[in-house]
Amino acid sequence: MKKGILLSFVTALFLLSSSAQANVSIDLGSADACSNIIGSWAGTATLSNPVINCQYNGTGNIGSVDENGNFGLDIHANKISGIFCPNTYADHLAGVCKDGNVSINTGHGDLRGTFSGATGNANGTLSILGIQVAMEILFNKTFLK
Repeated sequence: MKKGILLSFVTALFLLSSSAQANVSIDLGSADACSNIIGSWAGTATLSNPVINCQYNGTGNIGSVDENGNFGLDIHANKISGIFCPNTYADHLAGVCKDGNVSINTGHGDLRGTFSGATGNANGTLSILGIQVAMEILFNKTFLK
């Protein structure tokens, strides 16, 4: 349930640079889960290699999913530690949710994730300006009180 925006957050956190992009694939666990990705999400990301070790806090928001599974997401991330990384990142991205699978294909790496309840994670490798960087993301659905 309430899954999937890992990807909004995941992609949001490809924030090391505007050229840092990845292919993101998240299995939501059920074919009808796509309606549950709408809303606000928050999480953390760690990007690392022998030279880079950066951590970010970020948020993402999905407003709606159309009848074809297409959605837009707005993301914002702020660096909490590290060097050689931008301090902030914001973007509007597009994704697709079909048969319980969320994907964003931007072409510069691979992240795979899992989602259970209102929390999830993803990890993998992306290429930033030709440099390989490992990425790990933890995310959760946020609920208004």
